[in-house]
Amino acid sequence: MNNDEIINDLLIAVSSAKKCLSLIPESRQTTEYSDLINRLNIFLLKYCSHEIVEDYIDLTPDKGKTIKYCLHCMNTFDV
Repeated sequence: MNNDEIINDLLIAVSSAKKCLSLIPESRQTTEYSDLINRLNIFLLKYCSHEIVEDYIDLTPDKGKTIKYCLHCMNTFDV
C-alpha cells in the first residue's frame, strides 16, 4: 500500500468519525469533543483533495442561504 492509498483510507475514516460524532447532542458535547472535532477538521483541511461545490439551502420557507462544501470530506467553507 502506497502513501496516497494510506492517506485516502485515513480521509475516509476521519470523515466517517466526524459524521458519527456529529450525532452527539449539543448538550453532551464537552471540551474534549470540541478539541477532537477541531483536530479532525485540521486533518481533513490539510490532506483532502477538496472538490468544492456551491449549493443553496432553505433556512425557512421564505429564506435561504448559499453554502460551499467539499464533496469528499463535507467540510463547509465561507461563501
